[in-house]
Amino acid sequence: MLEQPQALTPAAYVAFATTPAPGWPPCGLTLGSAGEVLIGVAAPNPFAVLGPAAWISPGVLAWTFVPLPADLSLLGAKLYAQGLFADLSGAVPAEPLRLTNALELTLGI
Repeated sequence: MLEQPQALTPAAYVAFATTPAPGWPPCGLTLGSAGEVLIGVAAPNPFAVLGPAAWISPGVLAWTFVPLPADLSLLGAKLYAQGLFADLSGAVPAEPLRLTNALELTLGI
């Protein structure tokens, strides 16, 4: 789920990588006013990008769903996820993109 976009009707995306960005934590790769890229972006990453999900209004989260295969070899695997809001309407020209914080995920049962 994503929250705190820069505009009223942005498109919300979530990207997944198998590595963090160099230097994360605590810092990532600066992307100007959009924030910091905190997940790995060197090939083959990001390996999946989900979206766009609609963010409707304050207090309502943008949801994306991630189907995971029932594969025991994935237990303990680490993934890194980060969200992005894109202001496609141009309502906030100074900030067309906004990155979220990143998460380190460990798959388990």
